[in-house]
Amino acid sequence: MGVSSHPKRCEPVSTVAICIATFRRPIGLERLLGSVAELSVPEGVDVSVIVCDNDPDRSAFEHLTAEPPALPFTFQVVHQPDRGVASVRNSLVGAAVESGADGIAFIDDDEEVPVAWLANLVEIQHETGVAIVSGPVASVFEVDPPDWLSQLGYFDPIDRSEAELATFANSNNVLMHTSVLGGDCSPFDTRLNLTGGEDTHFFRRCIVAGHKIRWTEQSMPLEYVPESKMTLAWMRQREYRRGTTRSFVLRDVDDSWARRGKRLVGAVAEFGRAASDGVKSILVRDPTRRRSLRARAGNQAAYGAGMIAGLFGANYSEYDVTHGK
Repeated sequence: MGVSSHPKRCEPVSTVAICIATFRRPIGLERLLGSVAELSVPEGVDVSVIVCDNDPDRSAFEHLTAEPPALPFTFQVVHQPDRGVASVRNSLVGAAVESGADGIAFIDDDEEVPVAWLANLVEIQHETGVAIVSGPVASVFEVDPPDWLSQLGYFDPIDRSEAELATFANSNNVLMHTSVLGGDCSPFDTRLNLTGGEDTHFFRRCIVAGHKIRWTEQSMPLEYVPESKMTLAWMRQREYRRGTTRSFVLRDVDDSWARRGKRLVGAVAEFGRAASDGVKSILVRDPTRRRSLRARAGNQAAYGAGMIAGLFGANYSEYDVTHGK
């Protein structure tokens, strides 16, 4: 799992493979492919679409082979029987590189892309010469969320300055130059197959190797949030997993006692914020605000606990369960 260690201004991408990992989400995949069909194509850039089915029963593979989607781009569907997000992304990378692509754009099967999504990513890469362009997603709730969840803002897009280089990238909205791979077509760590965080791990390695990530909030994809994610239990498990992932990446990529100490301080700070919100929840009268504060306190405590547990090798298999249609 190598990453190129010769950072420089990347050449403009000219052949982009849109890579989609899918696992038993036929409705979401159909919706996504429908939006991909409407994408505007950057001038001088060839585009292809690759779908990798991670279902052992080959449900998407069989369907898309029999009835390929109506796309204005070259289309390919592959199958990866080994369960896990890292394995399926590695299959996509391998297929993209084999096709001759010098750019890989990842998008997930629970999303929908606006017309200018790809053109925006490519334009930024061409203008800046960075290796990676990433951004947030905007959430669409499949059912009306409860008032306390709306007030919590948990599913709001990540907000950060586009003028700054990013310290992370998300595989649900990213374009990367294949030069970062250093010839390795299996860059995602399969130890993270069921836990998730394989993208955090990979892109952190890219940063350590000296590659730059540009952030953009333009042309955000829409991510559909199912009712099963609108629960306190799911959010706390998610935050715990995020915490363990951050500490796994620290231990595996750029470990030091100083960084471990800083991580412990950060975890304690999360506990402090959780305690503060817990006290506020006792004092407020509005029941919606009270529940929102308690939810935020629980999330903060779970995140802090995950950061500490991750320093000792703990993890959580978030992808044992698939959400959405």
